[in-house]
Amino acid sequence: MTNLFKIFFESKGRKVYHLKYSGESTFDISSEEPSKIGLLSLVPRCKFSVKPFEKGDRVIFVMTLAKEYKPRFEQSIESYRQDGIDIRDCQFKNDLLVASRANIKKYLDRSGLQAKYNSTEERLRDKAKELDFIIKTIQYLNSKTDEISSTLKIFKKFNYLTLPNTLFQQTKIKKPTNFYYNQRTTRGFINEAVQQLKPLSYDVFSGQKISICTFIPSLEAKQCERLIVNLKKNLTDIFHLEDVEVTPLYVGNDRREHIEHISRFENKQFDLALFFLYQKDKNQPADKSAYNRLKAKLISKQIPSQSMLVENAQKNNDFHVRNLALNIYSKIGGTPWAIEKDGFEHSEFVLGIGSTIDDKKTRNIGFASVFDHHGSYMVGSCSPLCKLEDYRDNLQSYLIATLNDIIDSRGIVKGAKLRLIFHIFKDASRKYEIAAIKQCLEEFVNYEIEYAILSVSFDHPYKFFSGSNHQIERGTFVKLTSNRALIFMGGRGSKPLQIKLDSRSTYQDIFELTKQVLYFSHLSHKSFMPAMKPVTTTYPQKLAQLTSDLLKINHWDPDMLHGMKDKLWFI
Repeated sequence: MTNLFKIFFESKGRKVYHLKYSGESTFDISSEEPSKIGLLSLVPRCKFSVKPFEKGDRVIFVMTLAKEYKPRFEQSIESYRQDGIDIRDCQFKNDLLVASRANIKKYLDRSGLQAKYNSTEERLRDKAKELDFIIKTIQYLNSKTDEISSTLKIFKKFNYLTLPNTLFQQTKIKKPTNFYYNQRTTRGFINEAVQQLKPLSYDVFSGQKISICTFIPSLEAKQCERLIVNLKKNLTDIFHLEDVEVTPLYVGNDRREHIEHISRFENKQFDLALFFLYQKDKNQPADKSAYNRLKAKLISKQIPSQSMLVENAQKNNDFHVRNLALNIYSKIGGTPWAIEKDGFEHSEFVLGIGSTIDDKKTRNIGFASVFDHHGSYMVGSCSPLCKLEDYRDNLQSYLIATLNDIIDSRGIVKGAKLRLIFHIFKDASRKYEIAAIKQCLEEFVNYEIEYAILSVSFDHPYKFFSGSNHQIERGTFVKLTSNRALIFMGGRGSKPLQIKLDSRSTYQDIFELTKQVLYFSHLSHKSFMPAMKPVTTTYPQKLAQLTSDLLKINHWDPDMLHGMKDKLWFI
């Protein structure tokens, strides 16, 4: 079906490109000039797809349309030199600067055009204008149906229908109730609720001394010291850590000074180490990264760490420091709040599986992040980090070990009902996930276990519009089929999160599973604000990425992570 539209658009002089893996196609919109930000162009493009959906005993075809802007660098290398832009550390292809995220950031920073880029992108992102483009394109296609269908006469008309309609219903999923110490709850800002009611894990740290080591750069000592005072106050006021001991170590810019200090640490001498980096350190390759080297060295001493930019310390912004305190509380093993349990009387556990692609284009997979039904983090492991060819066997071994840990730690008796929910980075396959799960469950025949396998992603062609620039409500839910749904996660964009339920799952309530995804996005991540994706997908992806980066550090052994699996050391 998509080929019919490809042939049609190319007959109108458009060069249509099929986007690998996505099922979508795209072409440049020649009627609109690209927007220029210095030597960077934002080229208008039309993206489309045609997909069949089963709705009961019917098959319908859904066409998606979007207007997007593709960044491109189309000038010669000499053009950047004439403008005085340093591009020596940028990536090139066919003597053109690649419009990657890293290259764009470097160009905008060095040309002083970041503000202009932001304002241009804001103007081009106008939802009302994109919706107007979609409606006009549908009207144009309706005037050309005979030409598109050719002699096949496959369809007569494009129906533009708003939600809800007879094919797709729209509902609203409410946000979860958060619970704090002694299962108390309140409305309002989460940081104020934690401060007022105490964090969920208050008893874990009550009466205990929390020891934090800080590496303070001597040349910027004053601003870093001010931030540490503010940070300690937040840890005491918000998280009720009454006895926080901060040990300052003053260091120069040579990271070997840090390493020498850490080498003299005893194992678990500190609950956490805080070190300062500079903005320029972010551009270092993984094997030479100061961040990776220091984190790897601290992990060898079983000490979680938190980095901080000197440039942010100079600002000492209260919002930023609150989030920094939240990160630290989570990394030392604290649970600030949990979400409500909703409707399941038995033991339910959510397992996230993440992956990352390294600089050699190899996909590394990490098994990580197990949560119980109300969002308490239980365990996270990225050892072994495996390649795709080892995925099934490693997943099976990991599931067996994890289930044994859960059953032992929760005192689950034989014959009990358990539900396992898998949030994974791709569609499940019979060769990998299904085979591993079935072989794992053969080890637990004395328990009544049901499971659901979900892929959770923004990698799809669907968008939500309200007909204007009015914000769509977070939690807007649309059921596409019995095993596929969309949930809007808020923010300024128009793209919802897609939830795909594998049809081989033994638990198949797509509404309840989608609601759980929304709920898990309200757990602490790196901010008190709700996230765009659930922690069950962001945690394992971050864990896999960071573990993959740390493996590039000489003599670093991922087995050292076993002693830290109950802490969110990687966020």
